[in-house]
Amino acid sequence: MTITVTTIHDDRPETFSAKTSEQLVGFLWKTAFMQESGPGEYMVEVARRVKLYNGCHVRTDTARHFLQDLFDAGLVYIDWGGH
Repeated sequence: MTITVTTIHDDRPETFSAKTSEQLVGFLWKTAFMQESGPGEYMVEVARRVKLYNGCHVRTDTARHFLQDLFDAGLVYIDWGGH
């Protein structure tokens, strides 16, 4: 299974693919403008900013929940690879 996340940055789509949600969050963390100390802190800080800017709650208990909540908030597109 390959999971693909597409984000929009400066009006350009950026696509990241990985075999697991955890790997995807790691890729997003490594390419983030404001790089926190690790993927876990990255999820917490992104969730905080999403709540502040658009009022949506983003879970940070698992990478899959985190990605799903970003999708539900309309911030990313996700192809779960048929799962």
